[in-house]
Amino acid sequence: MVTKQLFDIGSVNTSATPDVVLAAGSRRSPTFRVIVEVKYKPATERPDRDDLNQVITYGTSYRCPHLVIVQPQSPRPVGPTGLRQLGVIDGRTVWQYVYNLGASHLLEAEAKFAVAVEHLGVLTTSLVELT
Repeated sequence: MVTKQLFDIGSVNTSATPDVVLAAGSRRSPTFRVIVEVKYKPATERPDRDDLNQVITYGTSYRCPHLVIVQPQSPRPVGPTGLRQLGVIDGRTVWQYVYNLGASHLLEAEAKFAVAVEHLGVLTTSLVELT
């Protein structure tokens, strides 16, 4: 597990601890590509503001171009499962991935998630999971 401080400079500091960090390169010299925050709260039309703030803060700290909030599908779905772009801020694209935990074939659902991450364009180089 890699520990990174949230702030670059400051007298009060805390660790930046996203759920998953994907990076290209080596552990000694990584290029951070994707931050994934997994939430237990069922997906609504848009993620909670606190969840957005959290993933954007981590993405800024890691200077990461792709930020993904993963949420389970609601028992009363408000939209399709899969990846959708929420917006772009300071060159960082924020995504929501809605996962169907009730799918009859969870391995297929997992494969769809992997393909979605691949379509972000980050798997063209070898990735290292740092968390």
